[in-house]
Amino acid sequence: MSLSNSKITKPASVWPLFWRFTKPHSLLLLLIFAMIAIREGSVVLERWFISILAENTTSFIGGALTEATFLSAVYYIGFAFAVAVAIAAIARFIQNRLITEIEMRMLVNFKQYFFSHIVRLDHRFHSGHKSGTLISRLGRGASALERIMDNIVFNFAPLVFQMVVSIAVLLTIGTWFAIVIVITVIIFIGYGWLLTLHQQQLRKNTNDREDEEKASVADTFTNIETIKYFGKEDRVLKSFSDKTHATRLAQAKEWSLYGYIDAGHLFIVGLGLAALILLSIRGVLDGTVGVAGLTFVYTAYLGLAGPMGGFIRGIRDLARAQTDLESLQQYLVESNTIIDDPKAKPINVNRGSIVFNKVEFSYGHRKVFEQFTLHIKPGEKVALVGSSGAGKSTIVKLLFRFYDPESGSISVDGRDIRSAPQEQYRSQLAIVPQEGILFDNTIYENVRFGNIGASHAAVLQAIRYAQLDLVIARLPKGLETVVGERGVKLSGGERQRVAVARAILANTKILVLDEATSSLDSETEAAIQIALKSLLQKRTALIVAHRLSTIMRCDRIIVLENGRIIEQGTHKELLKAGGRYTKLWKLQKGGYIAG
Repeated sequence: MSLSNSKITKPASVWPLFWRFTKPHSLLLLLIFAMIAIREGSVVLERWFISILAENTTSFIGGALTEATFLSAVYYIGFAFAVAVAIAAIARFIQNRLITEIEMRMLVNFKQYFFSHIVRLDHRFHSGHKSGTLISRLGRGASALERIMDNIVFNFAPLVFQMVVSIAVLLTIGTWFAIVIVITVIIFIGYGWLLTLHQQQLRKNTNDREDEEKASVADTFTNIETIKYFGKEDRVLKSFSDKTHATRLAQAKEWSLYGYIDAGHLFIVGLGLAALILLSIRGVLDGTVGVAGLTFVYTAYLGLAGPMGGFIRGIRDLARAQTDLESLQQYLVESNTIIDDPKAKPINVNRGSIVFNKVEFSYGHRKVFEQFTLHIKPGEKVALVGSSGAGKSTIVKLLFRFYDPESGSISVDGRDIRSAPQEQYRSQLAIVPQEGILFDNTIYENVRFGNIGASHAAVLQAIRYAQLDLVIARLPKGLETVVGERGVKLSGGERQRVAVARAILANTKILVLDEATSSLDSETEAAIQIALKSLLQKRTALIVAHRLSTIMRCDRIIVLENGRIIEQGTHKELLKAGGRYTKLWKLQKGGYIAG
């Protein structure tokens, strides 16, 4: 399979994704909407009670009501008002408890879903995406999901329910009052929506700049030692300053629209109020509107101003949340190039034979292997040597099925590795990489990662075989020593011993040593070689090496050049042949291959 980049299509609407995580809690959500309806209905009733109180007060002042009748009306209205306030408060309390519960569940499911999806994307994806960007988008996407739910509950639903109840009451007072308020609300929301659509593209640009900034931070901290070794702090700071400046400019363009939105909304609300005043004057003059009606009209209109503002803030935040979620949702349209056969059955590697049969493989347009064939017997120790780009690391990646060949096959114990589930198949292999990258956890847990189900005694035995116990004895916290991010608190040799112990604990029939000692000093290498000796017993080993002194005792040495096997044999046989291997040996003289 060629490794050309897969085409990324525009992600679908975020609403199906939102519904995916909301649907399991739909009954709770309906209950929340019921609480909102009760609360907003109570708020409208409070305004109606105020309007009735205003009318009774006017009648009392005008002498139309006796003091006793007026006081009785005040008591009844006050009691009803208090009940409405209490109902609204109880509904709000229940609503808040329910929304907290729903959001907690949704966020847990959301983060687990996307983390699982991204982790299971194949090597091609992870080799082309910066970890800082992935972390940034995952965090921003979870926050976006929460904001969408908050906006629906706290900004959108309240206006809708309050509008429905208020309009129903206003229609009994005067149809034109209801029409003016509806038109004002529609223009208010439409204006905000149009500007928000424009702002959404600006938000995407801001997100892209923020992703670059956070990716730069992650890259800097990952390579902090290299930066300090070369004294390049000023250069890194300048680069980061440029990125933060670009983020600031993008944010400034995005935020500049707020002024236009706020000014326009003030103008629209003012026009609506002017129209209501004209209608009120007309109603009073022709006697169709009383004090109660006028009081309700203005309290309702001014009361809607808050929810309208919240609705627009919700639209703006919803647009930002959609953009944030789309940047994460984009990963859902990423498809793995390495796909398990639906009929794949687990493989148990008991012997350890490996066969590359007429394999063809390319990185994009660069051909690596053409009709490549290699047979490795069970228990055989085979080394791969050759200049950089000869295909050594590609063989390892193909064996671990990070990539699939375009044609031909790779078999382990007689089975095509494509017939087995990837994860289960890889668990049958073990590797000691060139650099032992560790988790920010204890030494014990880093070793146990090789076989999570291993007993404590088995972990300790693997540690002894790798001579890691000598390192642990010098550490104050011993096995519970936390090694830091990527294992930075340990030396290179100590990290490699952890990697060896992990491979020993995995206890697989096939072991890959990918230049496992090439970056170590001679003394540390000698110690690691002793540990590897016990690890290689009764196992098939595929050893990638630049340092030829480490593979002299291998059963067979394969010399690669441009993806082809040009020589193979034992160390002595190849030296006697006087070919490419002999030239490499003479160039190296116990050191490293040049170039």
